[in-house]
Amino acid sequence: PMVRATGIVVAQSLGAGMIRRSRSTVLTGGLIISGATLVYVALLLFLRDWFISLFTTDPQVVAAARNMLTIFAPSIIGFNMFMLANVVARSSGHTVFLSLLGIARLWLLRIPLSWLLAYRLGFGNRGLWTGMALSNYVIGVLAVAWLARRDWARAVIEEAKTVATPGIGGK
Repeated sequence: PMVRATGIVVAQSLGAGMIRRSRSTVLTGGLIISGATLVYVALLLFLRDWFISLFTTDPQVVAAARNMLTIFAPSIIGFNMFMLANVVARSSGHTVFLSLLGIARLWLLRIPLSWLLAYRLGFGNRGLWTGMALSNYVIGVLAVAWLARRDWARAVIEEAKTVATPGIGGK
């Protein structure tokens, strides 16, 4: 919800020509989202054994779930920054870079890294989760860098030079 709310305010602000407000909204939204994610992940990691016990008591599954949460959960903050950048991109009309970043996240980072670490280098499920986490960290950093550049705040559509066209028949 916070990501969507940020996007709505950014779109309204940019549409009204309130560039400073849109930038402030992105900064505030980013801080709230990353802070809330940090609290959520810390709580999840602190309570992971209890949380896992709600679903299974099988020692092998518990061990795999602990690995997954320990390795992957902290990377959610990177993913959330990517989601924030995505909504800002859509709200501002600057979608190309973030679309390419989304494709790169999966096809150039997540899948190859997870395969390499899990199967080629033999790290098993630890490698799988590490590859997935690394893709979130890298994309999160790139997304924050894109947001910091503030290119998203410039107009996408040039204002028309003429306000009206000639009358009937072009005369």
